[in-house]
Amino acid sequence: MHRRLVLVWLATAVVPALMRAQAPQPSEPKSPAFEVASVKPNTARTGVRWSRFPGDRFVATNVPLRDLILIAYGEAGQIRPDNQVSSGPSWIDVDRFDVSAKVGANSPNTVAQKQRMLRTLLADRFKLTAHTETRELPIYALVMARRDGTLGPRLRHADLECEAIEGSQPGRRDRCILYALPSGKLMVRGQSMKSLANAFTMLLDRTVEDRTGLTGGVDADADFNPEGLPGMAQVSPDERRLNDAPPFFTALQEQLGLKLDSTKGPVDVLVIDHVERPTPD
Repeated sequence: MHRRLVLVWLATAVVPALMRAQAPQPSEPKSPAFEVASVKPNTARTGVRWSRFPGDRFVATNVPLRDLILIAYGEAGQIRPDNQVSSGPSWIDVDRFDVSAKVGANSPNTVAQKQRMLRTLLADRFKLTAHTETRELPIYALVMARRDGTLGPRLRHADLECEAIEGSQPGRRDRCILYALPSGKLMVRGQSMKSLANAFTMLLDRTVEDRTGLTGGVDADADFNPEGLPGMAQVSPDERRLNDAPPFFTALQEQLGLKLDSTKGPVDVLVIDHVERPTPD
């Protein structure tokens, strides 16, 4: 799912006798890194932009640096919402890159581990440094719409949970699906409510926090009118097709039995301190 469509790392001199008398100091754990990686500018800047984690690799085509940051600093298996990244020069949204990276034969290989490797790659190749700040911001709380907690007619418990599968069997996705099309169609298969809230965050450009209490994977289908959703590409009036589906908030209540309550809450925002254009390899 496309995010606009839906989808830092000292030296001292010591007297040798003192060094021998001191207990050995544990070395800092090495940041996980890909075995090999290639970063190349994509000068065309046109066409589909996409990224994925097939098997023991990470590949991305025609993506801006901001997309790579959102992937690397998202929660395990998730893309960090765009509104949770701050600062940075304008070129991180304009310049496009192709990335191909491979995990070493004896290295861990889950999506979450490859996300951490991508952080190392960004620090090495783009000289990226960043820090996290907690800010009190407007958010939505995703809750059950019905007092008795019953699900809507188009929301149901799934027979699998994609996050659990991805954690134990990297690369295997089975029928895992989560997308929101510009036409106003939502399809979800085997996703956690946290993943669904993350998708809503990108659609609404405001953090959505799951407070439904639902566990495990869910399947869902919804039809909604996408007009005016900030996280979804908008078409011009003359290109707009007639869509008699209800607004997004109404569709959630009527079709899924979910509700978004506007409130405020702490949000962790990644602040970019420094970044440089990479030297192509």
